[in-house]
Amino acid sequence: MELSEVHNVKDIYQENRIKEVLTSCSNIMILKDEAHHIYSFEKAWKKILLSLNKDLVSAYGKGINMELDFSATPKTETGALFPWIIVD
Repeated sequence: MELSEVHNVKDIYQENRIKEVLTSCSNIMILKDEAHHIYSFEKAWKKILLSLNKDLVSAYGKGINMELDFSATPKTETGALFPWIIVD
């Protein structure tokens, strides 16, 4: 399975190249704007992050250092609030 649902060879190449660059770094922090769009495990971005984390653990013994989600609407599609919300 590729990193996401791709439609052509160019997409596969670009995604693999991005993954190659990211996995060459041992200390990755992910900042997600509009994070409510990728909360689900079924979403392509979540699959990409899980794959990246697995590759980082394999290469460096540790995965993604930190993930920060930013959203003005921190809810699931059913309206439930995400359990990891911090409000200022």
